[in-house]
Amino acid sequence: MKWYKHDPAAFLEGTVELTLEERGAYIVLIDLLYARAPINHVTDELVMSAARINRQRWNRLKISLIAKGKVQESDGHLTVNRFKKVLENFQETSKKVASLRARRLKEQELRLIRNVGESRIQNSKSLSYLYRASKRTAEEGREE
Repeated sequence: MKWYKHDPAAFLEGTVELTLEERGAYIVLIDLLYARAPINHVTDELVMSAARINRQRWNRLKISLIAKGKVQESDGHLTVNRFKKVLENFQETSKKVASLRARRLKEQELRLIRNVGESRIQNSKSLSYLYRASKRTAEEGREE
């Protein structure tokens, strides 16, 4: 995702119990999750590299963030509470948009086919009229 909703007031209210260092690590983790969405492969190594901290410091911060209910770890991948819900909504919206695009494309295709068919009918009527007119002209020329 190139963009995500960030409500500064809600963030500050939700992180009031975190230290400055914890808050910094937490926002780096959130940014990594959204930057790599929809694939959630944010690992300790990635966070340490992005936050430019050593393993000992990150382990201390991670344990604290997990204890405070801000971060979860599963199979070596890190996530935060709200991210799961936002990702589900994003994927659902993406499916709806893709479905609408496919339907619009199909409608345009059908409209084009119908227009081409109508053009052919109109052209055949014009050709028929011209053929009959030329035939009449030829017959009138013979009669004289």
